[in-house]
Amino acid sequence: MRNLIACLMILAIAGTASAAITVSAGNHNIGGGATGQTFEILITTDNADQVAGLLLWVQIGATATSVPDITDVAVDSVGIFNGLGTETSTDYTGSGFPGLYKVDLVVSSTDPNLDPIANGILASVTVDTTGFMTGTYAVKLMGTIGGSSNMIGDNLPTVTFNDGSITVPEPATLALLGLGSLGALIRRRRR
Repeated sequence: MRNLIACLMILAIAGTASAAITVSAGNHNIGGGATGQTFEILITTDNADQVAGLLLWVQIGATATSVPDITDVAVDSVGIFNGLGTETSTDYTGSGFPGLYKVDLVVSSTDPNLDPIANGILASVTVDTTGFMTGTYAVKLMGTIGGSSNMIGDNLPTVTFNDGSITVPEPATLALLGLGSLGALIRRRRR
């Protein structure tokens, strides 16, 4: 009986442990040689979290120069933070870092510790790949040349930011795939 009570107490204590938040840039394939290419940064939480703000740094490439230009990072403050908060964005293209962008979101002072909605799109990142070489570029959320992403709150749980990558395909490869598909269609129609 004592063992059963001890096990139940351990489970109760473990159940009240702090929650965790994970923000992930993921790995994405985007179109080459075009404006308006987008990819998402995702957020997942496992419990009620107390978040008062978000500082999101997004950097493409190791140096944020000679890389596709980040033209916008739109945080889904309505979907994630119930529309509460003030967002300030900074695009570093004019400072010589086209692959660097910062979003600072402060949750409303009337409810300084808001529980973000679990498992959704935290932000959409828009990229201009016009004139850039094909290849795979790192997408950094931590250790960017401007700083590291973080969340702010009184009883903040463990927060993990995972970097990712974007791959810009070679335009000739896309053209060859398109021609191959067209050839297969024509051949199939002739039979």
